[in-house]
Amino acid sequence: MGSRTTSPVLGMGVTLSGVVDHDAGVVRHSGLFGWEDVPLGATLSERVGVPVTVDKLVNALASSLVLYGEGRGVRDMLVVSAGHSIGLGIVLGAQVRHGLGGPTGSLGHTSVSVLGGDDSRPCHCGARGCLETVASEWALRAEIERVCGLGIDEAAERAADNEQVQRVFAVAGRALGGAVANIAKVINPERIVLGGEETRLGPAILEPFAKQLHHALSGATDHDIDVQVVSTDEQTWAYGAACQSLTKLFQVSGAREPDGEGA
Repeated sequence: MGSRTTSPVLGMGVTLSGVVDHDAGVVRHSGLFGWEDVPLGATLSERVGVPVTVDKLVNALASSLVLYGEGRGVRDMLVVSAGHSIGLGIVLGAQVRHGLGGPTGSLGHTSVSVLGGDDSRPCHCGARGCLETVASEWALRAEIERVCGLGIDEAAERAADNEQVQRVFAVAGRALGGAVANIAKVINPERIVLGGEETRLGPAILEPFAKQLHHALSGATDHDIDVQVVSTDEQTWAYGAACQSLTKLFQVSGAREPDGEGA
């Protein structure tokens, strides 16, 4: 990284896969990088000379969608990112919400039971049986390699003619759909948006996801929840990270997030 910037930069937003303490700027856990309790915000801020906001990928996606995409004009929404990790962004009152200390929506580390006696695969977080051990891209890659020796993209292309591949994707899609449905039953959102790298795999995983989601939600809410799948690129994440940085920079110290009521 170079010397400090002399440009009128107000701040910098960084987004990554993992469990992030948004308020402290600390990456509590990242399986992708192998990090534990890394003070990324403070470290980068010292190097670049401006405040650095750190958040997880899915919250950046949610912010981007609220401002520029499928979240515009939507009050309450769930945003799911499916890729190396499984993340959940919660939008209430048209604002991305954070929990106590920052972390919220650790969907990938909720427990699932879809594999019978084989549902306790170890997860990089230290637990067993997490959703990520079934539905994340790293889990899919490992299982497809074990079952048929194919790469994940080749497997998706051949899924229509390969029952073994179909089963792997079906288990992942159903697990993800069921997990998202459970959250939706609690939040009762207007819309659910699925994005992330796994959407490129197409019907192989999207069809079992949608089927399980709609089945699990049938009769469970007082309205039909709109479900959309979006394509993402680097610009999508960058817009969201920048938005998160600006939001934190202009947040009044000690103020609570508005509850969305009133004007």
